[in-house]
Amino acid sequence: MVAGAAVLSSLPVLGACSAFSEPVETVYHGEVFDSGGAVLNIADGGGWWEEFNWKSLLTAFEKDFNCRVNYDAASPFYPKLAAAGMDYPAYDIVDQNMGEAIKSQDFYVSAAEYLANVPNAANLWEPAKTGPGLIWLFARCGYGYRKGARIPQPTGFKDLWNSNFQKRRGAYDATQSIQQIFFMAASKAFGRGFDDTGAGMEAMRAGQPWVVGQFTFNGQTELSNGSIDITPLTDAETYTLAGQGKKVDWLDWGTMTAPLVQVKNVTKGSKKKRLAYALLNRFCSPEVQEQWAAEYYWHPTNKSARIPENLASRGITNASDPFAGLWLPDWSWWNDHEKALLEQMVIAIGQ
Repeated sequence: MVAGAAVLSSLPVLGACSAFSEPVETVYHGEVFDSGGAVLNIADGGGWWEEFNWKSLLTAFEKDFNCRVNYDAASPFYPKLAAAGMDYPAYDIVDQNMGEAIKSQDFYVSAAEYLANVPNAANLWEPAKTGPGLIWLFARCGYGYRKGARIPQPTGFKDLWNSNFQKRRGAYDATQSIQQIFFMAASKAFGRGFDDTGAGMEAMRAGQPWVVGQFTFNGQTELSNGSIDITPLTDAETYTLAGQGKKVDWLDWGTMTAPLVQVKNVTKGSKKKRLAYALLNRFCSPEVQEQWAAEYYWHPTNKSARIPENLASRGITNASDPFAGLWLPDWSWWNDHEKALLEQMVIAIGQ
């Protein structure tokens, strides 16, 4: 298999322990308990993401478990994990995209421990348990674009490079997962495969000048105010704009459509694992995931989650594996080459 061509459904399902696996201790069974005022250190997204985390879950969790959640939104989180070490980790729970989660996986508990201590994990779709960690939400990567009589409407991946979009194309900081996914997809579209980095870099150079944003919310803002006409963007973020009345739509990338996942992990060295598993169990519940789907169009991974009308009207269902047919980039390959690729991409996009 070519580097970068891994498909979610082809990955091994985590959970089964081999005869040589270490025994797994179960410390949490789904109960509510009094933690005695424990402080749980978590790393997660900032801005509106943090606000909705508190609204949808964390405020109630603190009350139910008599605890305090100490929230760090200053990513990236891998350097802080590495600096703190295994025994006294900076965090008890970490939320990341898959690339950084794989880079950080030595700091996290095994797949078997999640299945033994997170009751809701049993009801996640199988690819959400492939690891590392548990995928609790995802969105699909594609193009967000403006609609209008004078704006060309894209129909395929390569259309972003049409001359009509000159100086109207969005991109992101090279360290962002969606930019890295976009780069690997461009390597395939213009070259021999996802690992044809020469073709990918040439495509990035050909797209200059890019309007480069730090995060995807910058892409949302630029689409909204008309600074750009097209940008890599998830369906969730594009549909959120459309739901606000913005004249935008979303285009998938066909066989190169990849999920941007939110994956949560518990650190091996956490001294509050029972409380950490309790919080992770709630993130994996259908009730919490339904709130994210209804408010921000993110796709749930719990089989029992009901799809709200805003997503159902877009053809989204939860009746079968939602990852089927999506491409999962080979993040191990990316991480192995990341330093050189980032240095080249910064130049290629004119960052």
